[in-house]
Amino acid sequence: KRVAYFDEIRFIPVPEDSVRADGVGTGEYHFAESLQPDQYPNLQANPNVVPLIVKPYYQYGPHFNKKQGLFTDVRMRRAVLFSVNLEQVMIAGFGRKEFFRLGPEIAAPETAFYTDVGKEVYNRPDPEKAKQLMREAGYDGRPIRWMSTKEYFYNYNMALSFKDQLEKVGFKVDLQVMDWATLVRRRSDPNEYDVFITGHPTYVHPIRQVYLDGTWPGWWTHPKKDEIVSRMMAETDLEKQKQLVRELQQLQWEDVPWIKCGEAFTLRAIRKEIVGYQNPTDWFFWNCGFAS
Repeated sequence: KRVAYFDEIRFIPVPEDSVRADGVGTGEYHFAESLQPDQYPNLQANPNVVPLIVKPYYQYGPHFNKKQGLFTDVRMRRAVLFSVNLEQVMIAGFGRKEFFRLGPEIAAPETAFYTDVGKEVYNRPDPEKAKQLMREAGYDGRPIRWMSTKEYFYNYNMALSFKDQLEKVGFKVDLQVMDWATLVRRRSDPNEYDVFITGHPTYVHPIRQVYLDGTWPGWWTHPKKDEIVSRMMAETDLEKQKQLVRELQQLQWEDVPWIKCGEAFTLRAIRKEIVGYQNPTDWFFWNCGFAS
C-alpha cells in the first residue's frame, strides 16, 4: 500500500553537502542525501535529526584500460591487485569504518546473489608477488596515467592511497586531476588514460553491471565473460543464476578487469518530525508524513 500523506514534496538542489546537512539540522530542509561521513557525529548530536547510513549501496574501485597500453596484460592488472592493501584504500576514501565494508562480492550480502568467491585473492597484498608479475610483464617504468577528480571526495583520496602503495613496489603513477565531466569524456578514449575510479551498485542483479558490456570504458572483452553473461540473460532458475554469478565473480578476480576495493554506504539525514520513512537504498516518501 502506498499512501501520499504529503500535499507536496519540494526537491531543492543544494550543491554543498555541508549546507544540506546544516539545513536539516536547522529545519530548513526535512531530508538530505549524499552527505559526507565526517558529518555523521554532528548529525548524531542533533536531537532533532536522525542520521541514516544506507546499505547496501555502491562498490568502488579502479577500472583499467584494457583496450591499449600497460593494462592489456593481465599480469599488470594482477600486479596492481597484489600491490595494495584495500582496507587502507577504503579508509582513505571513506574514513569512518561505519561507512564501508570489505569483501570480494559483486552483489551485497543483503541480496540473493551474494557469494564470497575470490576471497583467496581479495585484499591479500603481496609486494614480492606484485614485483614478480611486473617483471614477467616487462614493466619498464612507464607512468600509469591515472585520472581522478575532487568532485567526489572518495575518488581523489582513494587514488592518493593507490599512488602511494603502488610506488612503493616500483610503479610510477601520473595522477591527473580533472573535473568529473572531463573524466567521463576522456575515459571513452583509450588514448587518454590507463586507470580511473568509479562506483557500481551492489543491490541490483549482477547482470545489470555496466562494465559487463565490452563497449563500456575500460573495455572488458573476454569470451568466457560473454558466455556467462549470455547464459545469465537466458536463465530463469534462481539457483542456476546464483551459480552463474559465482562463475562471473571468479572470473572477475582472475582476469581483474577492475579491482573492487570495498562497498561504501551513503549518509542521509531526516528530521524527526517525519514519520514512516523506511531508509531504502533508493529513497521514496509514500507512507511518510509529519508527526501529529
